[in-house]
Amino acid sequence: RYSGVFEAVEIRRTGYPFRYPHKRFCYRYSCINPNHKYQSDPEDYVAYAKEILSVAKPDFSGVQIGKTMCLYRANEYKLLKLLRNLALETLIPRGQSVIRGGLVRNYKRVLDEAELKIGDAIVEG
Repeated sequence: RYSGVFEAVEIRRTGYPFRYPHKRFCYRYSCINPNHKYQSDPEDYVAYAKEILSVAKPDFSGVQIGKTMCLYRANEYKLLKLLRNLALETLIPRGQSVIRGGLVRNYKRVLDEAELKIGDAIVEG
């Protein structure tokens, strides 16, 4: 009658409903420690994920690092999501300002070159 929906909900509730492969977990949550210089090899995603969680201020002992995935429940998910959003609130504007600065410098260079060419054309007249 319910096509196993309630059973699936129960399994999710008792298990770990949030699962990311190590690589994706690291890419997604390495920003939660913005002032930390990671010591782990970035290609060793298991160690990298463990370092991300161990350096973070909140207790993430409920996150399980498996052979292929990082598994966690709703409470850890909410906390990780909050920390990520807070970190991105500072990282994204900083990145935008760098990109805008580069665009403006490039635009100024193009205008300076055009000004020289226009000046030369006026002199040659």
